[in-house]
Amino acid sequence: MDTQPVQFYIKEKPKNIYTDFIEKPVPLISNKAKEFFDKLGIKSIFYKPVILADIKRMKQTLYWLVVPRKIDCMSDESLFNRDDSIRRLKIDSEKVGYYKVFKVTEY
Repeated sequence: MDTQPVQFYIKEKPKNIYTDFIEKPVPLISNKAKEFFDKLGIKSIFYKPVILADIKRMKQTLYWLVVPRKIDCMSDESLFNRDDSIRRLKIDSEKVGYYKVFKVTEY
């Protein structure tokens, strides 16, 4: 994945709210949140700059696509529903190690 910025045009609304975390369609964090992660020394995340462009208001806001490291760290004590969805997730902290932010590898 490259680090070149990507620009997305946002829909016109009476008032757009720019939160620190956007979950869908892809995980994005605000520039302020990224600066916080940087101060914490979190280096296990790949970041790609994303510009949210509001054409009508001529405003561009910097966000970051977040791609955390995947870790196979689900404990055998995790519980699943019949449809294979997770009922209770338990993380094996020994497998996580020093990572502060990560994505649990799919089971």
